[in-house]
Amino acid sequence: MHAIAILSLAVLATAVPHRHSHQHLHAKKNLEVALAGRDNIDWNLGTCGGSTGFTCGTGFCCSKWGYCGTDSDYCGAGCQFGACNGEKGDKGEAAPANNTATTISLGKVFPVAYTLSPAMSSIAWPAEAPATTLTAKVSAVADKGHSSQTYGAAPPAYSSPVESPASSVATPAYTAPSSSSEAAPVAISSTTPPVYSATTTKSHSAPAPTSPSVPAYSSPSSSSSGGDAGLGNVYSMYTGNGEQSVGWPAESLWMSFDDAWKGNLDIMAKSCTQWGVDNNSDQENADLKSAIQSVAQSSGVDERFILAIVMQESNGCVRAPTTSYSVSNPGLMQSFEGTATCNPGSSTAPQGQTPCPSSSITNMIEQGTNGSKAGDMSLVYALQQAGCDDISKYYKAARIYNSGSIASGGDLGSGVATHCYASDVANRLTGWTTATCGCNLD
Repeated sequence: MHAIAILSLAVLATAVPHRHSHQHLHAKKNLEVALAGRDNIDWNLGTCGGSTGFTCGTGFCCSKWGYCGTDSDYCGAGCQFGACNGEKGDKGEAAPANNTATTISLGKVFPVAYTLSPAMSSIAWPAEAPATTLTAKVSAVADKGHSSQTYGAAPPAYSSPVESPASSVATPAYTAPSSSSEAAPVAISSTTPPVYSATTTKSHSAPAPTSPSVPAYSSPSSSSSGGDAGLGNVYSMYTGNGEQSVGWPAESLWMSFDDAWKGNLDIMAKSCTQWGVDNNSDQENADLKSAIQSVAQSSGVDERFILAIVMQESNGCVRAPTTSYSVSNPGLMQSFEGTATCNPGSSTAPQGQTPCPSSSITNMIEQGTNGSKAGDMSLVYALQQAGCDDISKYYKAARIYNSGSIASGGDLGSGVATHCYASDVANRLTGWTTATCGCNLD
């Protein structure tokens, strides 16, 4: 057996920027950051799978999105190795019987064993533990500038959406850790939350949904021109399951697309400075606006939602660098395993292309919205996985786009990756641009 070298967590801490000193890429103080979204991962949780060489600690599972955890989101369908719960994985093989889940309270930090195989290409999986890999998508703006994460009691139970099996990807060999205790697999089902009228409450716990159903995603029927002034350039912290009943904004409070676009132009004008590449030209901004509207029309995804994700991921910089951890995430939307970009370099070694062709800008929006290939993470996929058809589908989809799934309790601020992501997107939709971010989950 090949020796396994233990990597120093201190090395990872220095390699991955994880400050808490900014919101996103808006306002001058927020321009001095790394890229937004899925690379704001608590590295105590770690990533696993893919070509990273990292596995999960004893008793934890590596989810199909490449994170370690213990509940059904990590140990269910698509579980790569670790304490899998016995469900069939992406290849259709059942996980070994001794790979069972360990129950951990929601919100606690999951330890991760970081190991590196000295000769990955020559190490074979144990015969009893075949594995498939689908690694997590990482985004552009890393830290969010929120205060340290704290949690109280876990939110009420929520049935998270059923995740579609992912395509099998060849995996370097790792040694799966043994499980520490046995627990029965948790059944996953989708629910349709009831529709409520909007309230003015800003922060609540999520109620448990009551009527199970899995509605198919369809194109939004409401016009993206409504909302107009929204709530203005203010930040309201939203917690819970994304529904109006717990204070999340109704669509009537969203900005119109034109007003939202105008409100973000000043941010776009200087969003590329931090990476040492040219800021957007007027023509590039015009091409970006046209691309968002065109892809929105063809995909059925609200153009305001696409714009909000663009601002969350890259603050609209057409030369946003490519982030690469377990997979490559390039471009305006830091698309999962995308190919479209005008900066294939990193934040520290940029390779900005000026001008950025309109075709490249359109492809960046296309890949982030519809996916780089069938079954990849995208806004369309995330909206389908949200499992509902009320306004909360957008807030749930934002969380799924960021971290791959919603925590089993339904709280959009729980789980891995950027805990403020869904709240940030909701605020962008209602007009937030440069005001101080009021979310304290990250």
